[in-house]
Amino acid sequence: MKNIEKTSSRRKFMVMGASSAAVLFGGAALSSSAHAVKTLKPALTNENAITHINIDEMKTDQLLKIGDTVHTLGYHHAGDEGDNIYQIVANNMHSDDGGSYIHLTKTGLTAKAIFSDGIIRAEQFGIIGVNNANETNLADANTLAMTQAHQTGRVIHYGAKYYHFLTLTIAAGGIIGQGDKTVLMSADHSAKNIITYQGLAKTAFKSDNNTDGTFKNFLLTVNDNVNKEGGAGLKLAANTTKNNYNAQLSQLSIKNIPTSIYVNNEVSYCIKDCFIADYTSVGILIENNSNIMNEHHNTITYNTLITKQPFAKGIAYQGGYTNISHNKISGGEIGIEISPAYVPVVAIISKNTIEQQSLHAIGFKSDIDILGENKSQLIISQNSLNAATISGAAINITPTHYLLTDLSINNNMIRFGGDKNAIAAINIHNSTGFMINHNSINCEQGLGYRGVYIAQNCNSGMLSANNVVLPLNGHTLNLSITTKEV
Repeated sequence: MKNIEKTSSRRKFMVMGASSAAVLFGGAALSSSAHAVKTLKPALTNENAITHINIDEMKTDQLLKIGDTVHTLGYHHAGDEGDNIYQIVANNMHSDDGGSYIHLTKTGLTAKAIFSDGIIRAEQFGIIGVNNANETNLADANTLAMTQAHQTGRVIHYGAKYYHFLTLTIAAGGIIGQGDKTVLMSADHSAKNIITYQGLAKTAFKSDNNTDGTFKNFLLTVNDNVNKEGGAGLKLAANTTKNNYNAQLSQLSIKNIPTSIYVNNEVSYCIKDCFIADYTSVGILIENNSNIMNEHHNTITYNTLITKQPFAKGIAYQGGYTNISHNKISGGEIGIEISPAYVPVVAIISKNTIEQQSLHAIGFKSDIDILGENKSQLIISQNSLNAATISGAAINITPTHYLLTDLSINNNMIRFGGDKNAIAAINIHNSTGFMINHNSINCEQGLGYRGVYIAQNCNSGMLSANNVVLPLNGHTLNLSITTKEV
């Protein structure tokens, strides 16, 4: 009789609702302000519904049976945003991953998570977010819980908190936060990448209605006391199955990490509206280490990259198809470095604002041979380049391992203060079939050495309508006998 009365009281208790139950247990009522998406759907409530304060209480309930529905008010405690709905099923093929399937110690059954609002929150796997940057003691436990959450292959949603962890490898899915108030803070000191994305599509769950590889609306950084040896903040690795994926990176902030974003060229990518600061090596690195030509429509656009490190590069791009536009790049040695490896360059670099570099605003070099036919096409257009203090050229095109074809440099606004060692604001070598036209070059009241320099090893170029103001040593020096000035 006592068991019947206890069961009945548990059923009645659930009908009160999750918020009322939290108050009765001394816990906080569920908040809608921190996470609007965490409201549970009442449609799943039935006569078998049972409420528990947290996961531990659910695990030790000896009366649960197959077919029951359980509401938890939190993961560790009520109101911690780890609330969820579970169906009780037989303990068969599914291992306990701490969130989607939880083994019940007293009954031997399994609680299967419903995630009734259509998303997975970090707290539903026991990940703990806090309100300050100093609780690094959570890093080990959070790393394990984050790994389990991302093994679902789903996009995981993080709240407006600090999440301390070490490093993380994600097979599929991604991370969505709530802007800069969502801080993923690594305590790793090594040269490891902090987050590595693999793009492996086959996972335990069907993918969310998002492009595979979604990273949006969070701040990624390291603890203030961490002097990180190397590595990337977010690496998009090539899929080992060669069935590569799309990746969308938007509205991220990445700070104080040697290489902020590292993309393998076999991946199709869009990097947009990100704020990247205080990198010591590269802000955005597009690396190519094979002869596979990425022919996807890749974009790097509307990002802000800022560093005070003297040898850093804003964007380093090693070939394939891409559009680099509307970015602001400030500081470092080179704003945009193009250095093709194994595959040719097919790129549009336009409408960027690049300033305060020490060597070049835009530089092109080739240290590795191109494999196969060279079908390069490079357009540098409508950029604003403040190269008043650099020691090299504002636009420096110096390929050595192959002849650059189909080069167009047009309608750029250049402020140039380079000396005779820089040779000119626009410095062109080893190129053929190029056009340099309608560029405006202000040589800093006679401090800039020259406007345009065309080396003798260039062929079949055309120069027209370039406006050079007050050069120290001449408007244009054209040493190519097949390049025309019109």
